[in-house]
Amino acid sequence: MARLKFAGTPSLEMSEKEGSSSGQAPIKEGSSFPVGDFYKVLDGYTILKSQNFWEAILAVETGNGSKQIRLYRWRNKNGEWKVDLARFNISSWDIDAIAGKVKEFKNKYMGRC
Repeated sequence: MARLKFAGTPSLEMSEKEGSSSGQAPIKEGSSFPVGDFYKVLDGYTILKSQNFWEAILAVETGNGSKQIRLYRWRNKNGEWKVDLARFNISSWDIDAIAGKVKEFKNKYMGRC
């Protein structure tokens, strides 16, 4: 599993069909993250990437000009990255509180932090 940080410069070669599915806009050529045409990726951070799943936090600008922080999870289906379960705005989340709870639960239930 790769843990990589992307900052504006594409580091993956992706075809336009990667990440696309019926009802979803095709992926922009040269995009580091498989998002549709409605979003312009400003920055991103890969949380986890394996052969089957890719999870990332993206800073995006929407087609109507608003800026959001979004959580994504893609699944690799037959060589194409498709949006899986997560694709939602997390701009209003208290990330420090969430990180604290994650550390607390990992320590309490998994014996590590």
